[in-house]
Amino acid sequence: ATFESTLSLEIKRLCEMVELGAGEVSGIQAVINWVQGFGYTSADDVHLAVVLITYTYLGLVLTLAQGFLVRRIAGRVSDGALAVFGAVIATIGYGLLSLAVRNADYVLLSLAMAIVTVGFAFIPPAIQSLISRRTRADQQGHVLGVGQSVSSLARILGPVFGIRLFAQSPPLPFWSVTALMFVGIVFTIAATGTGRSKLRETASE
Repeated sequence: ATFESTLSLEIKRLCEMVELGAGEVSGIQAVINWVQGFGYTSADDVHLAVVLITYTYLGLVLTLAQGFLVRRIAGRVSDGALAVFGAVIATIGYGLLSLAVRNADYVLLSLAMAIVTVGFAFIPPAIQSLISRRTRADQQGHVLGVGQSVSSLARILGPVFGIRLFAQSPPLPFWSVTALMFVGIVFTIAATGTGRSKLRETASE
């Protein structure tokens, strides 16, 4: 949620750096020139167009990741391994995002965003499957509901803290999320290494 809420702010910052000549921004000048070729001249229109192009690019990456990678790998490895793999990939992506924001590098930013998106393509289906398998049939609705509530709470709090951190220093929210994702990896490994499938227990009973 922090990534999604601060990404447009970072892109706007990079566009403003180009407009003001405040520094060299790798890669984004070509995108701005392409946008201006369609008749967008005002700064606000250019900002919006570059943000939309970026999110379209991320949507394409997510579609390819879920449609090809996740579908082909999911049936070959355990849900726990899938969740850990996705978390590790996303964490690497966040680390690269932090470097891209610090160096004002749109090319690296685009690569890092793709890595984060691919990582997160693996996490939700794996986590949902783990919750379902590790919960007894008569408790699944309750536990899955709690999981959805926690996810919704994160999407409320993520932008609040992310935007405040971005206002202090643009790389700060991305470094913070990198650290939090590392903690998440530790918890995921610990959780997937313990416990048994409740579906098997129910079947045996």
